[in-house]
Amino acid sequence: MPGQPDRVSTSNTLDASFHPGSGIDSIVQQGSVAYSDGDRKAWADHAAYTPADQMLALTGSPRVVDGGMTTTSHTMRMNRATGDAFADGDVKKHLQRPEGAAEWRTSRRLRPYSRDCRAMTAHSSPSVALYSGDARLWQNANVIQALRSSLTVTTGLLSLRERRPNLCPLCWSRLKKVEKSPRSRSPLTG
Repeated sequence: MPGQPDRVSTSNTLDASFHPGSGIDSIVQQGSVAYSDGDRKAWADHAAYTPADQMLALTGSPRVVDGGMTTTSHTMRMNRATGDAFADGDVKKHLQRPEGAAEWRTSRRLRPYSRDCRAMTAHSSPSVALYSGDARLWQNANVIQALRSSLTVTTGLLSLRERRPNLCPLCWSRLKKVEKSPRSRSPLTG
């Protein structure tokens, strides 16, 4: 598409299925799959793409890197039209120090952190991620867990849906201070 970065996918093998009169029905790639879409990069053992819904499904140790975030899981699906992503099974997400980030040392929000859960749904517009099933978020010694429910993360806001959240003592004391203050902030970002 003009003005957009190239979307490139490589693998050891590629099988395309055609629908008479309307073009490609599906593409299946196997062996050392590598996908690049601007800043978003992905790797897996297998990939399946369907142009009708623009879904790219990755299996076999999928890993996606988008900016400074790395996500791994058993299976991942990415909607190329919307930028939405879905991960299922042993989802792990890590924020690493981005290349050339001078503000990294001074910003508490940019310190490395990790999340893990059973399933993740991420929407690009608006920027919202839902982590469900034993969801856990940690940064340094601070840990928040939602064992039976979910964590929802939007830009600068963390929402925990659980009756009895499992928080480390430091987070719990920070959360109590945040609840009393007129301007709420995440206990992990200060």
